[in-house]
Amino acid sequence: HHGSRHNVSPSSLDRWVGPRLSKGASRGTEAYASVANETKTHPRKKVVNAFIRRGAKVYSTNGTSIRHHRGMPPRQGWGPITALEFSERVEA
Repeated sequence: HHGSRHNVSPSSLDRWVGPRLSKGASRGTEAYASVANETKTHPRKKVVNAFIRRGAKVYSTNGTSIRHHRGMPPRQGWGPITALEFSERVEA
């Protein structure tokens, strides 16, 4: 998913991820937004917040190469990724 607000709805997220949780709660779910480095509009903050409210950690590639692994050595040119934070101010 690239983080567009037109591709997910609250009811879809409730079905896929689960209903909203209390602030700071987690389900252990991860969501990845595959977006180009040039874009400043994706993932939309509204979409990131919606996933976070349901207990998911949200990550964005922003044009970088990432990998998900366990127990494997580092790979040159591929790096770690940091979860996005909840935004108090979102797009209109």
